[in-house]
Amino acid sequence: MAMTFSSAKHAAAMLLAGLMLSVAPAHAGPNSVEADVAREFDKVGQNLCKSLDLKCKTSKKPARKKATKPVDTSMADAPEAPRLAPIPRQKPSRLVAKPPEAAPAPIAPPLPRAKPPPVVALLPAAPPQKPVVNAPENAIAGEECLAALRTSNVEFETVATPVSNGTCQVDMPVRLLAVPTPLGRVLLPDKPTLNCRFARQFALWLSDAGAAVVSARMNTTLAKVSTGPGYECRGRNGDASAKLSEHAFGNAVDITTLATADGRTIRISDALVTTAPAFPLLRGLRTTACGYFTTVIGPGTNAAHASHFHFDMGLHGKSLSYRVCQ
Repeated sequence: MAMTFSSAKHAAAMLLAGLMLSVAPAHAGPNSVEADVAREFDKVGQNLCKSLDLKCKTSKKPARKKATKPVDTSMADAPEAPRLAPIPRQKPSRLVAKPPEAAPAPIAPPLPRAKPPPVVALLPAAPPQKPVVNAPENAIAGEECLAALRTSNVEFETVATPVSNGTCQVDMPVRLLAVPTPLGRVLLPDKPTLNCRFARQFALWLSDAGAAVVSARMNTTLAKVSTGPGYECRGRNGDASAKLSEHAFGNAVDITTLATADGRTIRISDALVTTAPAFPLLRGLRTTACGYFTTVIGPGTNAAHASHFHFDMGLHGKSLSYRVCQ
């Protein structure tokens, strides 16, 4: 049976509508693969309907559902955590007020500097004080003393036997001939006989101080020193009834004159004459000797010493520790 164009057109339309309805399932989600296929068929159906000049119903588009955020039920049945008691707030510590610092003591105004008393310089510099060599704790006896003289290049002669005359006696006597000094050799023409310990101390004074004072004051060098015999068995100040002098033990020397290398003679008697050219020199010799000997006397002490210096190593006072420097 032949089909007319209109009936064929109507049959095609019905077939197409059924196909579209069967392809687009109602339960397809908006974002599923079936929904995408349905939309594609819907477009094809619409184009086919237009080409056949048919009025076709389109498949109902599924409504888009808003995505809901999944709810985490992992902690739904967990017991509620116990609430901790609030920690009490710590009270701030009390601030202890710092005591105010003591005000600095006022600075006293500086005192005016006192002017030192005028000093009359007699020497370039005073030599250091030498120890007393004849004190028991510092005694140098026998061969030790002679060795010390030789080491110092002091010229001397030993005496064969000790000098003795009753109560007067010299232990280890020597005759002193010359003493070397940094400024030259000083002769002792009287060759005094002295105890070795005293001879060594006298040589030290000449070398350290005596020759230097003469050179500084006289602009020349010391050449000779007159001393007398040294050893004399007599009383003090030449008095036979007095206590024995240190000369009786070879423990003293008397200086009467000095001679310089240029031929001048210095007399010890000028030690009190302030106008004498040698006055400063003699005062310097006397001052330095007080650092080497325990007894230093001379012009002005008494009449017996008006013309010479007397140096000795005698001990004074009950404690035997006093010095005499006049």
